[in-house]
Amino acid sequence: MGTFDRWKKAELLDLVNKLKLDDVSFNLKKMDMIKVIEDHLSRLGEPLDTEVEFPELKSFYAVETSSSSSDDEEETSKGERNVWKCVVHANENVQDFLSSVATLMTIFYGLELFKLIHSVAIDKDGFKLILVWFVAHVVVPVLASYYINFVRYDLMMEFDPFTINILKALISLAMKNATCHEFKAIYHSVGELSMIFSVVGLLITFYVY
Repeated sequence: MGTFDRWKKAELLDLVNKLKLDDVSFNLKKMDMIKVIEDHLSRLGEPLDTEVEFPELKSFYAVETSSSSSDDEEETSKGERNVWKCVVHANENVQDFLSSVATLMTIFYGLELFKLIHSVAIDKDGFKLILVWFVAHVVVPVLASYYINFVRYDLMMEFDPFTINILKALISLAMKNATCHEFKAIYHSVGELSMIFSVVGLLITFYVY
C-alpha cells in the first residue's frame, strides 16, 4: 500500500492546494489524484522541506528512500501489491461514483421521469408533458448552471449543483401556481417529488462543498 492510499480525499486536496497543482480537478478520483501527486513529487528532483513546509511528506520520502535502496524485491510481493492496488482502485471507482452529487442528481431525475411516465401513460398529451418536463426541469437548470457557476474556478466543475437545485425548486413553485394545463399536470405528477429532491440536493451540496 502506498503512502497516500490511507489518506482521505480531503487531505489529498489540501496537499494539492499546498503544492499549487492548479490543474487538478476536485472531481478527480482518489487513485488518479494520488498518481498526479506522486508524479509531481518525483519530477521535482530533490525532496521538499519536510521539517517546516511539508511535514506530512516525511513518510512518502522515507518510503521512496527505502524502495530505492532495496532493488531486489520479491516477485510475490510485487504481485500482491498490484492485486491490492487493483482492488483499492475498483473500490475507489465505485465509492466515487455512488458518492458524487452528479450521480445522486441523475438518480433523482430518473425517479422523477419514472413517476411522470407512470402518471401520464394514459394521457393523450403524455409525450408533450414529458418533453415540457425535460426542458423545464433538466435543460433549463443544467444550462443555467453552466453559466451561473459559483464553483467553476474553486472546484473546476462545469455545472454548479447549487444553481441546478435552486432553479428546479423555483420552477416547481412556478408550475404549482401556473394557469397553463401542461405545467399544472406536471406539478400534479412530480411537482412535490421534484421539490423534495431539490431540497435534498441543496442540503447535500452545502454538506459536500
